[in-house]
Amino acid sequence: MNHLILILIAVNFSFVSNANKTPELLPEIMLASSEKNDNLRTDEAVFIFQFNGFIDASVNRTIRYSIDGENEAQELGKQNELKIISTPGNHVFQFFYNAEYNEVTSDSLIILAQYVNTYNVRFQAVDYPVILKKPVIYLYPESETSFTVSVNPKGKMAFTYPAYNDSWKGIAYPNGDIKIGDETFNYLFWEADQTVTSDVIKSNQGSIVKGSETISFLNDQLNLFGLNSKEKADFITFWGPNLAKNKLNYIYFVLNEEANYFGELFISPKPDNIYRIYILTCPIEITDDLVDMEPQKIKPMNRNGFTIVEWGGSIIDSNMIKPKLNL
Repeated sequence: MNHLILILIAVNFSFVSNANKTPELLPEIMLASSEKNDNLRTDEAVFIFQFNGFIDASVNRTIRYSIDGENEAQELGKQNELKIISTPGNHVFQFFYNAEYNEVTSDSLIILAQYVNTYNVRFQAVDYPVILKKPVIYLYPESETSFTVSVNPKGKMAFTYPAYNDSWKGIAYPNGDIKIGDETFNYLFWEADQTVTSDVIKSNQGSIVKGSETISFLNDQLNLFGLNSKEKADFITFWGPNLAKNKLNYIYFVLNEEANYFGELFISPKPDNIYRIYILTCPIEITDDLVDMEPQKIKPMNRNGFTIVEWGGSIIDSNMIKPKLNL
């Protein structure tokens, strides 16, 4: 029985934005004004939070929040404002609207006695529109083998090459050539429109990597996973320049069965092994929320027999990596 090794080199999906550029990562909480109010007592200070980023049509909104770990709930005013009378000093806030939006956590906010500080707070919807770009499928059979490959993406298929009519059918050769009709290809290509939620990332997992150390980090991780030299070179030459220019990067890998979140693969003949590795990454500023990130454990693959390997990734919004709040 012929064995077939199928390598999927995959997935650069990026956020939909003007001209397909990576979206600007705006701060979630920004100080808008700070004014003294002599009508306040010397042991009083006032925070006013003005919320934006809502995409629902609700008129009456209630925000659940905590101040220094103490939980409260309050209905917003007509201008989506929340007023909190507190004490002078440093305070940490967390805000939660509903499950369709990410929670927001502040750094330590400093306020002086008898001052009113007004902040803009940006909520981000949990679902992020993305374009699933450049999944590239390599096939390496041990001998000349007829194959059928189909993809069921989470979203709508946007582009394929060569032409895709519910599947690709052709002949794969040991040197990696793929013959469909009278043409020969190095790989199969497809794109899809999708949405991604923060649930795909496990809370407090991933790695914080300096841009200058990105290449060595990726090299080590891909060696652990078991990519061969060509696959590893393809991965690093694509992602390395994007990550090396940043001061710090957050890096998270979606591995193996969890990658079915983005799309299911159907292969004939049936593979013996399926291995998938998606990199999710974004530039970040280091904060206390991130210092306790737990590095992921990557187990090496077994490439004996008919094996599928997929790699790729996405530049994500930094909101997807915020630790889950217990509000």
